[in-house]
Order: sequence, then C-alpha cells, then structure tokens
Amino acid sequence: SSTKSWMLAVDVNETETEFFLSADIPGLDKKDVSIDIHDGVITIKGERAIDNEKSTDSYQIRERQLGSFNRSFRLPDNVNEDKVAATFKHGVLTVTLPKTKEILSEGRQIKIS
Repeated sequence: SSTKSWMLAVDVNETETEFFLSADIPGLDKKDVSIDIHDGVITIKGERAIDNEKSTDSYQIRERQLGSFNRSFRLPDNVNEDKVAATFKHGVLTVTLPKTKEILSEGRQIKIS
C-alpha cells in the first residue's frame, strides 16, 4: 500500500427531503471504498492501488491520482443517520442522506391576560 494520498472531489446537493454526496471514483470497485458515520461525521475512504509498482519512468504524463483518499463531512442535525444509503455505479459513488421529518411548530397566538 502506498503512502500517497489524494483529495477526493465531492459534490453535495440538497432537495427538500434529502442531501446527496456524489464523487467520481473511476477505476475502483465498491469493495475498495468504505463509508462510516460516527458522532455526526460521515467519512468516505478508499484507495486506488498502484499498478503493480510499475516503473513510473515510462510515463510521459501522469495526471491520474493513485494512493488513498479520506474525506469527512459534518452532517447537519436533520439527517436521519439510520436511513443513509450508498450506491456505486460506473465509477460514481452516490450517498443519499435523508432528512428527518422536522416538526414544524405551528405559530399560535398568545392571549394576553
């Protein structure tokens, strides 16, 4: 395993009912990626292996990043951690973070006595 690390680029978007984290991780299988939630923080980790330690001297240009990545995000308080789900298709990791049903307190008139 290599000591190199690289920054995983992540998009976060939000709808009325959920947040989505999306990351392009080409060249990895889902077994190469792990997702943990602990104390309100979600962490995505993984590793893109070095091609059998081939000599890097043969590359004219090397832009694809190898080694491990590790990204953490603090979850908003309104995420339902029990319902978080992830898919990994065609090199794209998508994590769905459903929001809890917030109890919206209805305004009420306070009678002045």
